[in-house]
Amino acid sequence: MPATETAKREGASTMQTILVAIPRSETEGSGEDVVAYLREAFPDATVVSAHDLDSALAAPSPDVLFTSSHAWLPDYVRERPDLPWIHLLSAGADRLLGMDLPFERLRVSTSSGVHTATIAEYVMAGVLFHVKQFGRFVEQQRERRWDRTWVDEIEGKTMAVIGLGAIGVGIAVRAKAFGMRVIGTKRSLERVEGVDEVFAPEHLQAVLRQADAVAVTVPLTPTTRGLIGAAEFAVMQPSAVFVNIARGAVVDEVAMIDALRERRIAGAVLDVFEREPLPEDSLLWGFDNVLITPHVSGSTPVYMRKAVDVFVKNVRSLEATGELVTGVDPERGY
Repeated sequence: MPATETAKREGASTMQTILVAIPRSETEGSGEDVVAYLREAFPDATVVSAHDLDSALAAPSPDVLFTSSHAWLPDYVRERPDLPWIHLLSAGADRLLGMDLPFERLRVSTSSGVHTATIAEYVMAGVLFHVKQFGRFVEQQRERRWDRTWVDEIEGKTMAVIGLGAIGVGIAVRAKAFGMRVIGTKRSLERVEGVDEVFAPEHLQAVLRQADAVAVTVPLTPTTRGLIGAAEFAVMQPSAVFVNIARGAVVDEVAMIDALRERRIAGAVLDVFEREPLPEDSLLWGFDNVLITPHVSGSTPVYMRKAVDVFVKNVRSLEATGELVTGVDPERGY
């Protein structure tokens, strides 16, 4: 049952005013869907929509600002020193944490988990794209050329998930369903669903050595910036497929280009880059062993409702326990 239905069933919330402040350019008009879903979930609350700084400041001071990490957010927060809570439409908080905001007094939560299914599907599709040589067959189809060849399988191979958060676990479960062995990294070494062996982050290279496919899912923090560099690509298997759906800056792009050009890894599936849009002169465009997508791995027609469902869970948890389900620790960076 969606969390919006759960919210109605569990009764009234203490939430009185919710301000949805998302520029229209960021939501392609779906910001109004967020308002409708929130009104459904919290029928006794006042839900107000704003699309720029002036309309946000003209709205009543909210109990929570449901927003994105847009440029005028710090200006709004300075004008609203009583704002207690920001909930992000996004699953990541790196852009927000880079802003000049009073985190010592602000609660911050994200829509972490909203991408789990769609990104996990993307990762498996990307690995299969390479292993089944679909790129080659698309070219042959365009050329009307019948050229049979052996293709590989992923059953029995090893998937390494670098960062076993919500998305990482979603990938692990799906990889396990394909018959893969799954290993990964996580700061805490407790048992993880779908994962055969969990390693501490400091054992990253040992994990990469074993992998036929590598999925990078860590948040971007000072610790993870440049996490995958020349040394890490050097220990990967020549048959490895590398997938990055985290942030471009988690990977040393020059080192990755060198590894791909020299065929030291089999290929890559890249949805995020150091610079976005990816510049036209990037060497990555010309590699036949790279699949490039324009930061779409997390997109889904039901994104907004899922984001509201995550928010509802945070409201219920905050009211019941004083804790946020997807709260952000500014010192950790996520």
